[in-house]
Amino acid sequence: MRHLDHIEDHADGGPTSAANGQGACEECNYAKQALGWKARPRPGPVHTVETTTPTGHTYVSSAPTAP
Repeated sequence: MRHLDHIEDHADGGPTSAANGQGACEECNYAKQALGWKARPRPGPVHTVETTTPTGHTYVSSAPTAP
């Protein structure tokens, strides 16, 4: 079975869908699920994720443009 990354964790009700997938590796996904981390999809025309760290810093990342 292959590990699938969810932006909003499946255990918390996040859907298994393209819109809720981030494509992070298994290790990064587990780190993101650690205490104090939060990730959520942001609305818009580009697939974008907002990640907040336990220190309160927020990072926004968007998928690259398709070739």
